[in-house]
Amino acid sequence: MAERQSSYMEFRRLISIRVRNVFSVMLAQRNCSGRMSFNHREQILDIVVQQAGHAAVTKDTRAMSGGERSFSTVCFVLALWDAIEGPFRCLDEYDVYMDMVNRRMCMDMMLVVAKEQCSRQFIFFTPLDMSHLKFSALLRLYRMADPERGQPTQVESVHDNEEEDET
Repeated sequence: MAERQSSYMEFRRLISIRVRNVFSVMLAQRNCSGRMSFNHREQILDIVVQQAGHAAVTKDTRAMSGGERSFSTVCFVLALWDAIEGPFRCLDEYDVYMDMVNRRMCMDMMLVVAKEQCSRQFIFFTPLDMSHLKFSALLRLYRMADPERGQPTQVESVHDNEEEDET
């Protein structure tokens, strides 16, 4: 059992190093720097980011703009994905608070990762326009119709139909 525990601790340490390194590489694509500190015993993850052109290090993510915070979060998710095996990668509304520059950079980063990992399926949900993307054999874009306002929700419709069936 002690050997098994030791192997687990080493595996966890190596995964932490990998996530830290990939996170730094992703941030560097926007001329940012950062570091992650894992405290497994206390179950604490500290993320520190230094934005391009800022002398101060941002330890409190609440001090970042919505776009900066979203960009840092996408970098963190991409770093985690690099260390985790699985056939699917999904992100929902990752770009809602981003300006166009951050949004474009994140989308380009995610598409590069998707092309490098073509054995996996990537699914990105966003309410924003994606018509600028260039289609390829590996990229498909599905656009859902905008919701009709004032329309009953699907749950309400299902319950209404069930009540009718019982009478």
